[in-house]
Amino acid sequence: MQLTLLTHLDAVRVLFYIGIAYIAVPIIFFLMKALKKIRPKKKALRLAGLILGVGIVLEIPSLYYLYLNGEYNISEYNNSDILYIAADSGDMSAIKRMLKKGGDPSQVTRFGNTAFYCAADRGDSAAVSLMLEYGADVNKTGNQYTPLAAACKNGDSVMAYELLKAGADPDYMPEKYPSALSCAAAFDEGYNFELINMLCGAGANRSAVTVDSTGKRWLPFKYYFHKAWQTELTPEEQSDYDRIAALLERSYRDWVMENADFLKNQQAKG
Repeated sequence: MQLTLLTHLDAVRVLFYIGIAYIAVPIIFFLMKALKKIRPKKKALRLAGLILGVGIVLEIPSLYYLYLNGEYNISEYNNSDILYIAADSGDMSAIKRMLKKGGDPSQVTRFGNTAFYCAADRGDSAAVSLMLEYGADVNKTGNQYTPLAAACKNGDSVMAYELLKAGADPDYMPEKYPSALSCAAAFDEGYNFELINMLCGAGANRSAVTVDSTGKRWLPFKYYFHKAWQTELTPEEQSDYDRIAALLERSYRDWVMENADFLKNQQAKG
């Protein structure tokens, strides 16, 4: 089993406390000898020295993981950072522990996003439910995909349903990142009508425009357009495509008509 950062740290903590005990006992022993409270035999002195050496060896992992190795140096990590790590590893016991310690599931961590986003992106329903109980913001993101958009990007209808039920806004999108509906269209390779129909039923704007980093403007249906023309579809895929097109194409065509002059100018510039 691959050790995660948290299991490393738990092991280090155990070794640290055992090491302290191993060091403390011989130190007390030698102190009492120095004060002439006891007169130990040479064999006892050698044993005390051996125990002291073992204690020092047990402290080495603590020095390495907590101070020397930058990857595991958590001296500056807060509870929310460690909560993110727990969410990323799917460690429910650690998630519960860090939430109880005050870890904020909606805080943007040093890893660039929130622990709640991480749990939603992984499709971890148990972690998402628990974080919602602790007040997680269902829409908060680190200027990337929203938790709902991440679920849609993964084609995860179950997670998308849970997030919508918890109050996720299907139309909220950070700058230059697509809406949940656009993600469902862009990353779906199996013509997931259930997911797209769910988003539309939740009031998602079918004409929501995404402006990407290059300045191009996209609508949800645009992501599907190439599939009908460039890919040979099976009868089942064609059926699902037609159902999705019925949901998205009308809004796309209306938007194109409303923005005809703008689009012509864009094409001329291109």
